[in-house]
Amino acid sequence: MKGKVQNYNYVVVSPVRNEISYIEKTVHSIISQDIRPQEWIIVNDGSSDGTGNVLKIYSKRYNWIKVIDKVDRGFTQVGKGVIEAFNEGLRHIRSQNWDYIVKMDCDISFDKSFFSELLTRMEKDNKLGVSGGTSFYTENNRYYEEKMPEFHPWAGARIYRRECFREIDGLAESLGWDTIDLVRAQMKGWKTTRYNDLRIIHLRRMSSRKGLWEGKIRLGRNFYITGYHPVFLIARSAYRSIERPYLLETLGVLVGYFRAMLQKDKLVVTNEEELFLRKQQIRRLFGGMG
Repeated sequence: MKGKVQNYNYVVVSPVRNEISYIEKTVHSIISQDIRPQEWIIVNDGSSDGTGNVLKIYSKRYNWIKVIDKVDRGFTQVGKGVIEAFNEGLRHIRSQNWDYIVKMDCDISFDKSFFSELLTRMEKDNKLGVSGGTSFYTENNRYYEEKMPEFHPWAGARIYRRECFREIDGLAESLGWDTIDLVRAQMKGWKTTRYNDLRIIHLRRMSSRKGLWEGKIRLGRNFYITGYHPVFLIARSAYRSIERPYLLETLGVLVGYFRAMLQKDKLVVTNEEELFLRKQQIRRLFGGMG
């Protein structure tokens, strides 16, 4: 099966900003893959910590790695800025015959068979439009899963079939982009899947870039502007309150969600997309989905 997968091509695009502590582990994960990408476009989004210097070393060593430098805006722009950098990378892809595209962060590591396994599984199901692995972070020498629904591949290393990526018009330059893309794909009839056995080590805990509390508040706001049903959000938060980091997750998400509601923040989904998502969430409350 792996021989067959080698006939299918994939490209990787990575927005990166100030990842000097993690970037080399991500680079080594990519260059050691059983099946390397045709191209890896890394958009250095104004890093000031030496990340750009590390990337230049590897781009000189491997001709399929290309680094694009953006001017420093002076701050980290979560969500919108990440996808702006990703879309800048798209414009620099030279290959015309890629079959899959990966949006990948640069604070992760994974086994050498990670992408060959993903490609193999996607080739078996031509309705599988978006897939990925399951992320774990480490603390006190233990691994903890960053839990997601089974249809929600982790956004830090998400692979798209070319036809699906085209039909959803790429990735939205917005907070909540990683919900919007899945909703749009599912509305178009594509399957989206997260594989439990394909482990990704997240070298920085999810939503912790600007502090875990602020990250959870931001996550709650993301849930609001992407149309999450309030009943589902409360049920989700109650369930997560018994997991690490316990009440921090619950309180931060609820504060972010209901603050955005009171402020009447503008939704980033259409009425049709909001209705689709909320119907899906009500089904999940009654055991209809993973």
